[in-house]
Amino acid sequence: MEETNTTPDTAADVVNAAADESTKQDDMMRCPCCGKNTLHTPLKVNTELMDHYMTCVMTGVPFWHDYPLYNGRIVLRIKMLDTEHQRLLDRISMALEMWVDAVSAQTEKVQINQLRVLLRNQMHLEQVKMTNGPGVKTWNVSEIVTHKVKSLFENEESVKITPEQYKSLYSLCHEPELVSGLSEQLLSVAIDTHYRLSSILIATGIDENFWQGIELA
Repeated sequence: MEETNTTPDTAADVVNAAADESTKQDDMMRCPCCGKNTLHTPLKVNTELMDHYMTCVMTGVPFWHDYPLYNGRIVLRIKMLDTEHQRLLDRISMALEMWVDAVSAQTEKVQINQLRVLLRNQMHLEQVKMTNGPGVKTWNVSEIVTHKVKSLFENEESVKITPEQYKSLYSLCHEPELVSGLSEQLLSVAIDTHYRLSSILIATGIDENFWQGIELA
């Protein structure tokens, strides 16, 4: 099969290339396990991005990447969550799910679900850097949010959320100095892109060397 992939220059190119690959049936390759054309041709990731990913793996640091917006005037540093922070997010998400079941008004259900998404986004948003003319502002969103959330939910055994905790969590996630007017939709797109990029980097390891190593290729 003719090789059609080129090495993407940026993380965005990697994600966009993955989207293109998902729609190309001609680039399907034979699976060495079942013999069917069910695998996509592995994407090639540029050396700089792969080196950064491997450094994160070797040092035990959750994979992070900078995403420039508006020609670099805003840079979002997004990270994957480590076990501790993922457990905290899961616990609060479960509590909010129970809270959704307890309320009857549809508008309040929507509001609670939006809060879940916003909290998830902010915990993944390690750093925001904004540049406007000579002014530069940088702050660590996930560090601020995680610290305050931990203080709100000190009882790790409880899976329920009180009305007071809900109000405090809602106020925290909507603090103007924290979100600084950033669009929630924009944050969601950037973080979903980061998840996609992480999945691509993981899948890159399952290449022809993997199959040859287990004598299936």
